[in-house]
Amino acid sequence: MPPEDRNWRFRVEDILGAIEAIQSYTEGMDFDEFVRDRRTVDAVVGVAGDGG
Repeated sequence: MPPEDRNWRFRVEDILGAIEAIQSYTEGMDFDEFVRDRRTVDAVVGVAGDGG
């Protein structure tokens, strides 16, 4: 497998991992609850910014 294909696959895996983390952090919250919970907002922004 060419290196660029491997890097692409790692990026997609990182994105999918970030999505799973964000879903677990926000499970059961509506938008108003989310924006009032600074800790969850910080966690989600941090995970989304890292890509995983």
